[in-house]
Amino acid sequence: MALNAHAAPPGLAGWLVGALGATQVQVLAWRQLSGGAIQENWAFQARLRGGPNAGTLEAVLRTDAPTGVAASHGRIAEYTILDAANKAGVKVPEPLAVCADPSVIGKPFYVMRRLEGTALGHILVNDAKWTGDRAALVASLGGELAKLHKIRPPQAALGFLGEAPASPALAAVEAYRTWLDGYRVARPALELALRWLERNAPETDAVVLCHRDFRTGNFMADETGLAGILDWEFAGWGDRHEDIGWFCAKCWRFGQIAREAGGVGARADFLRGYATAGGAAVDPAKLRYWEIMAHARWATIALQQNERFVAGGEASLDLALTGRRIAELEYELLAAIDADAQAGGLPPGLPRDRADASELASLARDVLAGELLSQMAEGARLKGLMLANALGIVARTLAAEPCNDGDGNRALAAAIRSGKHDADRGLHGALRDDAKARTLLFNPKYPF
Repeated sequence: MALNAHAAPPGLAGWLVGALGATQVQVLAWRQLSGGAIQENWAFQARLRGGPNAGTLEAVLRTDAPTGVAASHGRIAEYTILDAANKAGVKVPEPLAVCADPSVIGKPFYVMRRLEGTALGHILVNDAKWTGDRAALVASLGGELAKLHKIRPPQAALGFLGEAPASPALAAVEAYRTWLDGYRVARPALELALRWLERNAPETDAVVLCHRDFRTGNFMADETGLAGILDWEFAGWGDRHEDIGWFCAKCWRFGQIAREAGGVGARADFLRGYATAGGAAVDPAKLRYWEIMAHARWATIALQQNERFVAGGEASLDLALTGRRIAELEYELLAAIDADAQAGGLPPGLPRDRADASELASLARDVLAGELLSQMAEGARLKGLMLANALGIVARTLAAEPCNDGDGNRALAAAIRSGKHDADRGLHGALRDDAKARTLLFNPKYPF
């Protein structure tokens, strides 16, 4: 169910009366926040009379987007995780109330206190105004992660997370393969990376509660530093190196490659903050493994986001552009595993499994005509950057990209998974170079 962009749901004020222990609630303002490709976030202001929260409340309502990805928790589960993190002392938006009754706004949701600042990755890595002392910021992020990792299974309130896996690494590989088995086209480059991750899976020293999307873009910062950790829909039991590797992975540095801690600061400062807050010593080999795994996971999520556009009917420019990032992720995977492999033979034809040039052009036109020209609100600049990107892709694609509509890679992907190409560095090099060529169509300035 789509929410009204200009007015709060009629049932919200009445529900807030009971949920927050007030005698009367008046919703004064309502607007959708930018970001949130998987969930929707709506900022609102409310005036409460009576009860413990009497006064003016600045809050955020978080609910489902029209479509999602399989690994994302529902809002009830996410609220429970947020509450557990809050009780463990992790700096998060204060959880206020959760609603499982779809009759209130049409779908489940929860409400949390609103934080001030920005979470936009391209701003956080480029504008020091929003971060304060960068070394202090990444150290505080490491400290918050250490607090989170003190939550260990079993936890009665988190029973819905299931049993902790004996090997989080192998469980991750299996999960990505299972999803690929149901996908419409084969991804030989991703299969080759998953085969390496399977063969090199490290043992886990401790299973902890992982955020599983701990990165720049999912924390809020203000002019003094860290305001809070956001977006808990992927959290689960795992290896603590997974969260650290995800934050440090090249794919989440927003172009500031030299700043290995999320594009914001130095890796050493991040790890120092983690250790100071009680985090156990980080194993460099395990950290490198989980940085490689981060690219495999993001590639799988990017495919899922792309599928929401291609097959799910969600006409989002953000989703369409995400589908075009898969090539760079495959390249980074294969380069990290074996950067020196020499190109060999590659079976012809890669299948069409992403938005084509005409679709991108149509979406860019719709966003320009329907949003940017009519209002210059928050997020307009980011949409403008996406439009420029999309139109550049159209021009380069029409000029250089061949049409590959067949699915001739299933047999190759199956052979890779079975181990038949474990020593085939020629195939490895060919797949890596093919991914590089496709990346250049999407982003000619990509920092290889």
